Amino acid sequence: MTPSRALELVLSFYKEARADQCQVADNQDMLLFQWGTYDWGGGEHFELDMSRQFIFGDGDDEDIWQFHVRFRFAPGEGFAKLGSGDRWCKSLGDLPDFTRFIREHPTTAAAASRTDGVASLDYECAG
Repeated sequence: MTPSRALELVLSFYKEARADQCQVADNQDMLLFQWGTYDWGGGEHFELDMSRQFIFGDGDDEDIWQFHVRFRFAPGEGFAKLGSGDRWCKSLGDLPDFTRFIREHPTTAAAASRTDGVASLDYECAG
């Protein structure tokens, strides 16, 4: 699985599948694209992450859940110049601009077809 293919699958998943009890219009079902070099305790890595965030109930911390598709790469190799950042897609109406942003972003170009990253899928409480 390449990052490019994974990103396309997550975009399609958001476009085609609605989560029960989460209203897109109320920002309860959103996408998050994020990138950067981080050390989460296992050494420094460049990370490319696409998350789908679900907010159930009243939106208290325990109601916020994220499904992550994440790729981690060894630092360097041109990733340092990309910095870090994120972008949210808060509605289906935002999806075309969000999709264009991801496809044209330098991070996507740098990692799109690489197969040397460590891929992971996680579903966790983010609150």
